[in-house]
Amino acid sequence: WYEEKAALEELIQITLFEPGDGEIVLTEKTKKPKTKNGEPIIQALNVGARIQLKARLNNYGIPVIDTSAPELKRYNVPLTTWILRWKKMMSYTSKYSDKFQGFIHPDSKAIHADVRITRTATGRVAYANPPLQQVPSRTDEGLLLRAAFKAKPGFVFVICDYSAIEMRLIAEIYNDSLLKRIFHEAIDMHIFTGAYVHYKLNTRNWDVLMEHYYKLEVAYKAEERWARDVRRQAKPANFGLGYGAGSLRYQQMCW
Repeated sequence: WYEEKAALEELIQITLFEPGDGEIVLTEKTKKPKTKNGEPIIQALNVGARIQLKARLNNYGIPVIDTSAPELKRYNVPLTTWILRWKKMMSYTSKYSDKFQGFIHPDSKAIHADVRITRTATGRVAYANPPLQQVPSRTDEGLLLRAAFKAKPGFVFVICDYSAIEMRLIAEIYNDSLLKRIFHEAIDMHIFTGAYVHYKLNTRNWDVLMEHYYKLEVAYKAEERWARDVRRQAKPANFGLGYGAGSLRYQQMCW
C-alpha cells in the first residue's frame, strides 16, 4: 500500500505538473529557501490539499466543483481514478495500518478497544481507541486488514448480529404487507432491493418481483462480482431508509 500510494502520488504530480514545480520554495520577505527538518522545501502539488488539487484539475480540463469521491467519480478518466485510488490508500495507511499499531498492548500484545454501549442514538454498540467497527469488510483491502486480527491460541472469534433488524421494525411499525412477506418467506432483503433497482422494476406484483429476485440470487450465490456489487449497494439504501438519509446521502452511499 505504501509503495502504491507513493507511485500514484508521483504519477498525479507529473500529470498535473505546472511551471514552478520542482523549484525551491522561497520566503516572501527574505527570499531565502524555506526549510523543513533542515531540508529545503521543493514546490510540488500536494495531492491531499483539496483547494490546490481542485485548481490543478480545473486547469487540466476537468471542471470538478470539489475533490470528494462522488464528484471525482463523475469523470471516468485515468487521472480521477488514480486520485480516488490514492485517497483510498491514504485512508487505509493513516487510519488503520499506522494508527492501530499504536494500540497494541505491550504485555498482552492485543488491542483492547473501549466498548461504548450508550453512546449511539440507535442503541448500537460502538468501539473507540481504536474504532474497530470502522475497518472495511466489503473491499479486498478491508478483508486483508481484518485478516490481521487473530484470536489467541485456543480461542476463536465469534461473530453474531441481528438480521436486518431495522427493516423488520419498519415492516412491523408501518404494517407493510410486502416487507412482511419478504421476512416471512426468508427472502434476502438486500438482494430483493438490489434486484428491484438493477432490473428497474416498478411493481408490487410478487411473481414478477420473485422472478427477478431469483435471477440476482443465483448470480450472487455463484459469487459473480456484479451481483455482489448490486447487493452491496442495496444494503445502505435499505438502512438509509430507516435512518432518514436524504437524496444526496443516498447518492454517496450507493454510487
